[in-house]
Amino acid sequence: MPRPAPRFREFVGQKPVVDLLRRQLEGAQDHNEPFPHALFHGPSGVGKTLLAQTLAAEMGADVVEAMGYDDKLALGAKLTRLHDHDILLVDEAHRLGHAEQEILTEAIDRGSIPAPTPKSADRPVGNDGRVALRPWTLILATDQPGVLLNALHKRIVLEIALDYYPLNELKEIVEAMAMQANLLLSPQAARLVAESSSGLPRRAKQLLLNLRLFHPHSENRQLGLSEVREFLDAYGYDEAGLSRQECRYLEAVARLGVGSLESIAQALGCDRAFVRRQIEPALLRRGLVRITPSGRQLTDSGRERASRRQPSD
Repeated sequence: MPRPAPRFREFVGQKPVVDLLRRQLEGAQDHNEPFPHALFHGPSGVGKTLLAQTLAAEMGADVVEAMGYDDKLALGAKLTRLHDHDILLVDEAHRLGHAEQEILTEAIDRGSIPAPTPKSADRPVGNDGRVALRPWTLILATDQPGVLLNALHKRIVLEIALDYYPLNELKEIVEAMAMQANLLLSPQAARLVAESSSGLPRRAKQLLLNLRLFHPHSENRQLGLSEVREFLDAYGYDEAGLSRQECRYLEAVARLGVGSLESIAQALGCDRAFVRRQIEPALLRRGLVRITPSGRQLTDSGRERASRRQPSD
């Protein structure tokens, strides 16, 4: 069974955000109002969805989860399933189409929506063909908030910006995840995993899942620095915690001098969106790459890092 979402007191990191959400929730509960409609934005993998689930657990509310690729009928059906003060969480909200964003805007403005279909509505359909909604909360989670239609964006009351995790908080997350996975790590090994996670809990989770498979019977013996280093070496991580793809990116830009996103993607054998969203963020955050009007360039630190590696295939 999936592990229940943590409560605020158990949530690691993002303390200013958690404190703000706690205060807003207390105010909403004092006024017997639903939590305000909110937008959670920040880097992919930083924990936006988990934070929304934590908020719902703190509220004692249910979360109905939707995805940005859900169509209008699916969203409408999920809206009619909401009970008092429940949350509709839309993950990857930047993928919502115009019609889907318009139905959410209408639901906020009118408190009702056209019946999705007579059989899919969980509430009575009025004579006007509409379904009245209970007091509810919309939470949009995205790493591309600028893509949302202005009409929907304007109706969001609370915007929450999440950031990368510092090393000490990420190490704490790694230790908690390892315990849940019945994986024994020394403190030094947990720190090394955290250092290789680029400030992202999702990346830490992926590393731990693969580490557990790489070292069978790890629940019976503690893994130390050497075992984690062996795993990271096999997966192509360098001593600074950069992945194989991130290192290849640096090498490609070093060869190009100045590279467009298209040329770098071709050199790496992947698409531009993957390069921009999955590879570049860690390099930009570490100050190894800069984006200029003429293209991507390595910083002095980036050139030094690229020069330490042998050319890869």
